[in-house]
Amino acid sequence: VRTHWKPKDTFSPAASESLSPIYSHSLHVFDFSCRLVLHKMSATSALLTKQPAPHKDKESAIQLQMCRFHGKNGQFFVVCHAGKIEEFRKGKASREDTLETDTVWKGEHLRNAVHPSKAELENEFGTSNNDEVIDKILKSGQIVNVTH
Repeated sequence: VRTHWKPKDTFSPAASESLSPIYSHSLHVFDFSCRLVLHKMSATSALLTKQPAPHKDKESAIQLQMCRFHGKNGQFFVVCHAGKIEEFRKGKASREDTLETDTVWKGEHLRNAVHPSKAELENEFGTSNNDEVIDKILKSGQIVNVTH
C-alpha cells in the first residue's frame, strides 16, 4: 500500500491485489481524477502564463496612440498614429494625417469603448459636430501609448 500519491505513479493491479475490490476500484478512480485535474490545471496555467514575444525596443512596439479627454461626464478619446499628436499640436501635421479613424469614443479603454450619443457630445463639448469635438480632444487631451 502506498503512503503518498505521486503524479506520475499509477496503481497497478499487482499493487492493489491485497486490497478489497471496492477499495481498489476507488484508488483507480481517485488516481484518474487527480491526473485529470492536474492535466487541466497545467493546461490552464500554460494559457495564463503565455506572454507575447517581447519587442526588441520599446519604440517599435508603439504603433498607435490615444488622445484622451477627461471630461465631467466621462472619458472621450480618438485613436491616432504614433507621434502624430505632437506634430498636430505644433501645426506640422493635419488632422487627417494624425487620426487612425475619425471616430470619437467614450470609455476608459479600447476594449470597452462605445460611441457617444450626440447629446453626450453636446453636453461635454458644447457641440455635436464631430470635427470640432476631435479638434478639442487633440488639442487638450492626454496622450496615451497603445502597445500590443
